[in-house]
Amino acid sequence: MKKVIVYYSYRGNTKSIAEMIQKSTGADIARIETVVPYDGDYNSVVNQGQNEVNSGYCPKIKPLNIDLSKYNSRNTCLVVHFCPCNAHISQGK
Repeated sequence: MKKVIVYYSYRGNTKSIAEMIQKSTGADIARIETVVPYDGDYNSVVNQGQNEVNSGYCPKIKPLNIDLSKYNSRNTCLVVHFCPCNAHISQGK
């Protein structure tokens, strides 16, 4: 099966790391995006994210641009610094 890197990046730092991993592995890549983008300065977004994690809130995410059924968990790399909610990735919710 093919390899895939799935990542979330607010300011682009994690995107850069995910792209470096992709280049060295030849894996496919997909970005996690929230339906409503986070807005504000870095600290306010980090605080909002921490509050969401603590309360169990999972913002909706846009469907991924890949079909995850083509990959298995042994060939998936999830690169995150702060991810809105890992639980909904496989369902594209």
